[in-house]
Amino acid sequence: MQNRMKKEIRVSTAEILTFEYWENDVKLIPTGANIIILDKTGTEILASTACSIDAAGTVTYTILSTLITEVDINFRAEVIATIAAAEKITYLLFDVVKTPIESIISDEDLYGFVDSLRDSAETISSKSTATGTTSTLIDKSKLTQVDDYWNGGRLEINQSDVIKYAKVTDFVSTTSTITFSPVLASLVATDTTYRLRSSYQQKIDEAFQILKLEVRNRKELISGFIDSYAFRLPHIYKTIALACMGKKDDVDDKWSIWQAEFNLMYDNWIKQFNAGYDTDGDGSIADDETGQSVNSVNIKR
Repeated sequence: MQNRMKKEIRVSTAEILTFEYWENDVKLIPTGANIIILDKTGTEILASTACSIDAAGTVTYTILSTLITEVDINFRAEVIATIAAAEKITYLLFDVVKTPIESIISDEDLYGFVDSLRDSAETISSKSTATGTTSTLIDKSKLTQVDDYWNGGRLEINQSDVIKYAKVTDFVSTTSTITFSPVLASLVATDTTYRLRSSYQQKIDEAFQILKLEVRNRKELISGFIDSYAFRLPHIYKTIALACMGKKDDVDDKWSIWQAEFNLMYDNWIKQFNAGYDTDGDGSIADDETGQSVNSVNIKR
């Protein structure tokens, strides 16, 4: 399914924008689509232009490297697609940056701080109910959750008494099918034994979006070269806080306590980060305050 998080693209670099349309878990195929792009003031920088549509219905448009040559935030792409003789408008916000901030954490990073998250992850031990492929497994009996529920999950497949490990890259509820990587040497036959453990990938993505919104309002961070590793710890803190929030049953249970603790750790990191840029504490970043760094945030011109 399509990820609708705010996008970052590199300045003066050709980038592909992708749009998909779904209804009741069925991918729709537009007969036509046009795109316009506006800057943060709402000024049109790309007039209505036709997009490409492949046989599967995926709409794409390549932003030319010459279209946006200065870093800035909150650009907006608007795509008007024609589907079944009706128009559907889709919006995508994006920032233009020197170096995109990358998400570099995984479930294992979370477990290093709170191992109970591993123990509380949902697991399934079952057998496939139909023949899949070298990269898909089907189980109509157990895989009945909502779309993308198992995305990022850890899959163990038993083929001829040899355990193969893979990561779930997609889950489609209507077909009870998970797609995984890396691919296997042979297809997944019916009655193949497997074990599946859920992931906190959705929480990781949500926390990453929150973190980016916190730090991307500083021009130094969109115009400089950034080491994504510098944002690893706050990303972990916020993810754990979100994951614990979804598990707590009582204000005094362990999940509530961990949620509060890791939210505090995240907030403290953000406060230190802000202080490193706003050196006089007036709430704004003056020209002579740019280029500051806090903790291990590395920004290079």
